[in-house]
Amino acid sequence: MAKVAMSAFPPNWVVTPGELVQDHLNGAGITRSSFVEKTGLAAETLDAVIADEIRITEDIAEALATALGLPVSFWVNLQAHFDSEAKRLKIPLKYVSAGQSHRNTGAAAGTRVPA
Repeated sequence: MAKVAMSAFPPNWVVTPGELVQDHLNGAGITRSSFVEKTGLAAETLDAVIADEIRITEDIAEALATALGLPVSFWVNLQAHFDSEAKRLKIPLKYVSAGQSHRNTGAAAGTRVPA
């Protein structure tokens, strides 16, 4: 039987970083308030990450790693993978300056909003 490369059938969907963060918080039984307290991350930042309104930056990845036990590289690579797949799938995302929203919430790399 012929072997078919997995890349021959790329998925037509992608899990957002926010969905995965929420799943990990739920799975670990971590509440929003305990996460915020444990990491020092602003509550608004956590909410924006979960809502997929901002990208996971290095600082946010460090907070996620601290709270959830997955390495910083996992979260940074997850964001990069999502960005790449969103482009491939033509998911309408628009990055705007961090100064326009979520000020002082660790969103230095920009805010993502639907186009």
